[in-house]
Amino acid sequence: MALDGVLKIRPWPVKAGRAQGNKTSSARTAKKAGADSRSRLIPGWWRALKSAGFCLVGLIALSAVSLGLVVSYQALLVSPFFALEDLSISGQERLSRQDIQRLAGIGPGMNILKMNPKEMIQKLESSPWVEKAQIRRVLPDELRIHIQERRPWALLNSDGLWYLDRLGRPIKRIEAGEEFNLPVISGLDPQAAQTPQGRQDLVEAMEIVAKLSRSDTPLILDQVSEIRFSLGNGATVLPLSPGPRVVLGRGRVSLKLEHWRKVLADLRAKGILSQVEYIDLRLGDKAFVGLKAR
Repeated sequence: MALDGVLKIRPWPVKAGRAQGNKTSSARTAKKAGADSRSRLIPGWWRALKSAGFCLVGLIALSAVSLGLVVSYQALLVSPFFALEDLSISGQERLSRQDIQRLAGIGPGMNILKMNPKEMIQKLESSPWVEKAQIRRVLPDELRIHIQERRPWALLNSDGLWYLDRLGRPIKRIEAGEEFNLPVISGLDPQAAQTPQGRQDLVEAMEIVAKLSRSDTPLILDQVSEIRFSLGNGATVLPLSPGPRVVLGRGRVSLKLEHWRKVLADLRAKGILSQVEYIDLRLGDKAFVGLKAR
């Protein structure tokens, strides 16, 4: 039997789904083509105008929100709910409460939201007595101010009397009516105080003042009248009460104060302290004592 009588070649069957898929794809292509053709029919200026309209609506909405926030904030600035009721001030000694309020520009009933703490701190620190100022707002009606003042340690007699802080920096010139009970540093005129040696002498003078402010010193600070500087002798301490002047010279302050204390104890033990006119400690490890002329 011939093979072509048994095997008959038939075409491969086409599935129904594949045909439907082709139809669906053709429909989508046709739909897209239709949309593209309609899009080409809409003028370009109309599309641009439509986009601009959306942007304009957005800007109007944003402006309305911003205007609402501004109006609301302005209302808060005049609201009595934020009026200052509690003002606490700490750290001040020389400046009064009224001085601090005046310097900072604080008035009764001020709106706490209107206050600018940074500007207020700058105004407070413009005072020669204020080293540092801190301000804190506590909503809705409280303001806290802390002042760190500059403490005067001595007076500089140089073209008038000046308060000096612990580092020897001038605070302010003493005005009429101000009281003081501080040792005076003299012998440094304005020109000499600006030289390297003058600045070093001023620093050394403040070191002497700081060490004499302790309890274990040969002479307490309240008994010091003056610390006088001269080109040849350096520092000389002059006491308030009757007693010998002490020439310290320059440098090695701690060592010289210790020798000063020992010399005073020895003179008292010998009963001749009242006869001593000066004690010279410029050499540091040796002391020379000068007696009063009889």
